[in-house]
Amino acid sequence: MEAIKEIYTPTTQDYAENLQTCCLCGGKLSFKHEVDFYTLTVKEECGCPTCGIKNNPLVYSLQ
Repeated sequence: MEAIKEIYTPTTQDYAENLQTCCLCGGKLSFKHEVDFYTLTVKEECGCPTCGIKNNPLVYSLQ
């Protein structure tokens, strides 16, 4: 008889942890947000203090 494999369904907590974890070393990412109320934009910078990797800053528009 064939063994029944359990299907794993990720939770929202799993997704949140994945977005906050460094893909290289597994450390916790550090986020920095700067809001410019004149241009209505938010600049987001992210990096890992453990291994030093950083992303390119992202700029979001506030509507």
